[in-house]
Amino acid sequence: FIDPDFSSTNTRGTNDIHLDLINNNLSPSNGESISKIHMKAQNSINAVVDYARILTSIKDKAALTTAGRFQIDVRGTSSNGLFSVLQAYGDGNTEVRSLGDTGNVVLRTVSGNSVSFFSGTNLDLSTANNSTSLVIYNSAGTAVKTIYGTTG
Repeated sequence: FIDPDFSSTNTRGTNDIHLDLINNNLSPSNGESISKIHMKAQNSINAVVDYARILTSIKDKAALTTAGRFQIDVRGTSSNGLFSVLQAYGDGNTEVRSLGDTGNVVLRTVSGNSVSFFSGTNLDLSTANNSTSLVIYNSAGTAVKTIYGTTG
């Protein structure tokens, strides 16, 4: 049983707690893993299951264009293992994904905030199974518009 406690007694707020995970490879490559944090627990038959993980890696190692990747994976209800649900890249791209082929991606805001697609943004509703749609809700949570996507 390990229960680490990271705390700071500094009352001035100038010394926050740091946990540095450093890949000290002298010849790193693009795509190389930096760190992985796995969240595991026993299931109903006492098998240890990987329920979620956080991964970081090198997107671009070049000194002038250095960029990273941050990824969150979550176990789906099927036996297919972990699925990537979020990937954020240091080049400005972010991907939010559903779990496997059957999940939904829901973008929610709180208290009147909005989800914005800026000028030049492509909203791609195509999927392999022709079943993607974009549903727009009003502030009361009622669906007011559905836009169906097609492959192609």
